[in-house]
Amino acid sequence: MQSQSKPTSTSLRIETLDARIVPAVQAFDIAADVTQNPLFSGVVQFGDDSNDTTATGVLLSDGRHILTAAHTLELDPTAPVPTSANPLTVRFDVMTSGGLQQVFYTIPIENIIIHPDWTGTVDSGNDIAILKLPTLAPFGNGALGLGFDTYTGSAEPGSPFTFVGYGFAGTGSTGEVNGDSFPGTAVRLSIDATAGSFDLQVDDQIVTVPYNATDAELLELMFPDPEMRSSVYVEEISDPNTAGVIYEFNFSEVAQAVGDVPLVLIANTGALTGSASLNVFDQPSTTVHSELQQLIIDPGTTGDIELTFGNQSTVISSAADLNTIKFQLRTLLEDASIGSRRVEIFEAYDPSGGNRIILQAVFRNVDQSLFPAEGLPVLEATGINGFDGSVEGSRLLVAGEERIRRQGSNTFQMTAVLPTNLEATFPQPDVASPTDALLGAGDSGGPAFLEENGEYFIAGIASYGNGRTQFGDVSSWTRVSLFESFLSDAIPQTATPLVIDLAQQPTPTPVQRVDVTRQGSTITVLFDNVIYWQGSINEVSRIDLQNLTTTDVNVSPYLGVPFTPSEFVPVIPPTPPAPPVPPGPPVPPVIANPLTVTSVPSQGVIIVRNSDGSERFRITPYIGFTGGVQISTGDLNGDGVEDIVTGTSFGGGPHVRVFDGSNGAELASFLAFGGDFRGGVSVAIGNGTIATGAGAGGGPHVRTFMLDSTQPNGVRETGSFFAYAPTMTGGVNVAIDNLSGSLITSPASQFFAEVRIYAPIEGGWTQTGQFIAFGSNFTGGATVAAVNGRIIVGAGAGGGPVVNIRTIAGDDLTSFFAYEPRFSGGVRVAAISGNSPGILVGTGIGGAPLVKRFDFNGNLISTEFVGETTSRRGVYVG
Repeated sequence: MQSQSKPTSTSLRIETLDARIVPAVQAFDIAADVTQNPLFSGVVQFGDDSNDTTATGVLLSDGRHILTAAHTLELDPTAPVPTSANPLTVRFDVMTSGGLQQVFYTIPIENIIIHPDWTGTVDSGNDIAILKLPTLAPFGNGALGLGFDTYTGSAEPGSPFTFVGYGFAGTGSTGEVNGDSFPGTAVRLSIDATAGSFDLQVDDQIVTVPYNATDAELLELMFPDPEMRSSVYVEEISDPNTAGVIYEFNFSEVAQAVGDVPLVLIANTGALTGSASLNVFDQPSTTVHSELQQLIIDPGTTGDIELTFGNQSTVISSAADLNTIKFQLRTLLEDASIGSRRVEIFEAYDPSGGNRIILQAVFRNVDQSLFPAEGLPVLEATGINGFDGSVEGSRLLVAGEERIRRQGSNTFQMTAVLPTNLEATFPQPDVASPTDALLGAGDSGGPAFLEENGEYFIAGIASYGNGRTQFGDVSSWTRVSLFESFLSDAIPQTATPLVIDLAQQPTPTPVQRVDVTRQGSTITVLFDNVIYWQGSINEVSRIDLQNLTTTDVNVSPYLGVPFTPSEFVPVIPPTPPAPPVPPGPPVPPVIANPLTVTSVPSQGVIIVRNSDGSERFRITPYIGFTGGVQISTGDLNGDGVEDIVTGTSFGGGPHVRVFDGSNGAELASFLAFGGDFRGGVSVAIGNGTIATGAGAGGGPHVRTFMLDSTQPNGVRETGSFFAYAPTMTGGVNVAIDNLSGSLITSPASQFFAEVRIYAPIEGGWTQTGQFIAFGSNFTGGATVAAVNGRIIVGAGAGGGPVVNIRTIAGDDLTSFFAYEPRFSGGVRVAAISGNSPGILVGTGIGGAPLVKRFDFNGNLISTEFVGETTSRRGVYVG
């Protein structure tokens, strides 16, 4: 039995708490979550060094701070933080495509912030603290970030929660099995009597014990101090060979706190009818060892069971009762030929609801020098003599091995004792769920999460428990929602350095490319096209990249904050001299009659109009295809008349056709990609170049061509590259600026609208700039167009119908809604050249075929339906 009162003594609390705050995951066996769940990679372990990480914490969503319990830090709350104190080591266990990777951070003592009202005792509340990481956490605060937001509501009481932590597992039956490395004290008291009493000497006190005293009465007599009594455990052992009773006392925690407890039997008092004896176990004095083994018996009706442990064995009859089985198992495990040890036998609850016998043997603090180097034997069980049931022995857990992040669940309750905390109880086995669990040693500072709409919020921080993680015990968490002001005060709201160490980013391969961009007041840091950090310029005083693994570092010239290493900061003016343009047709003159082209899906026809709106001609480029035609206009052959290029939308092959704007005659016909590709192809014309981009389902492959009448298909290739990471398969849209010759790209879908700018060089293209048009929270992609040094970006499906305009050099010009803000089908954009340049927009999927024309300030010039108003497949423009 054990006391259920929580510890109250400051001198004992830290030792006792840290020995007890452990995850007892899975109430009835050790089928715990021993896999490293990537969802909880932001739950960390920390301690004095990488070999002593004994507490738990959780990363906040900013990627720079860890929330934990104040008591884990063992600092004096009444004194200034000593500058000589040892720094902490924080360990992240991160699951990546390359497997589990461990990342370590060293936190100096000045980066520890403890709640100002923390008194050093868990029963006074305010058990909360913050650790500030010296550099950005793995994956930062981007789309792959490991951090969590805190819960700010008030619905915690009665809500189910998931807690996560590091520690030694245990069960509701056995309690935790830890690897405490202090000498243990174990004493057995055997009583076989029918009347009278006997005397025990405990320290300097003589205690008279009735022959029929219960375990609770024994503890009351021996230890009248409730604090001392709460640290002593007693187990009753049944011996089927006698009518007496055996009590085993575990004084390990008492011995740790106050030294060995002298216990002497005074047997010759003449008042006992029967006998009493006392046996003190050999005490380990060096390295100790703890582990948990299990025996499962599905009872049969005939035959026997042979149990083997090391070089000893015993046979149990299938007709034996539970007490006999437990006694024979204990006798076997304690055989002196393997060395003196302490073994506790518990009957575990069967979660299957059957009639199996499940016995768990806990070896606590065994002297490691008394058994072979390879460790304790594993209990083996075999049916013999026609046994018709089933039996299995196994080792469940070895304490002291590297601890694994585990998770459990329970339901929050309010506590009147400590209003700043939330509690949970380990239900009794008849009502408990197999996933019910409580805190135990090593779990201190770990998070309890509430789930809302698939997202996890930190609602509690593990503070203390009142027992050994057995049925009926209680655990307590600091209620995070009550500490919003502490969090906001402790986490800087002013600009601070953003330090990113690339050596601490657990990517399977070294980072190949770094981009640091600014859009408006938002700064974004990307590694290999993935956002690692994004925030306001007001949060950052400087950006410092450490341990670079690449020289492919691209920094916005308009960053506005210091950046190191400085060799990657572009020289102002930001626009470099234009690279040499490969030989080609001369730059076309101003187009006197710019054309506009529209195509309504389901019709398969493109309509070409003059600048005054009159129809010039119609073309059906893909007979039988009704999925929509992507179009672009520009002068390719230098005759002063814009020509037309077409490509299919999703569902069509990569067939590109080029038509003479004067008369509709075909100038070229070719496949931009493999003939079996059916994702469609985006197209653009400008400055004598044809650009093509693979549609959805292919990689972000861009190919460029020029007209060449000597070639069978009428073109020759001038460039081929992937505009984004090859794994991005949402398609890529393209545009070409007629003034600079720059090639513009954007993801078509399934990615944020990261627009990239490429300049022509001999034999291909080189990137000169990039920006994110609509923020990293929007992942619907974008359409793009360009004219006269301006880039026009239309939001893809899923966002509002926003059009964003900026210069090739990166200056923001304007943004506006092309349609009603509630329309979310996306906006298709095209550029109009000539003496009255402007923007042509069409609706995306779900919209009527409504075409609008705007000037570059976002002023509406004209509106026209170009198809049936009942159609809802949008319209392509060029």
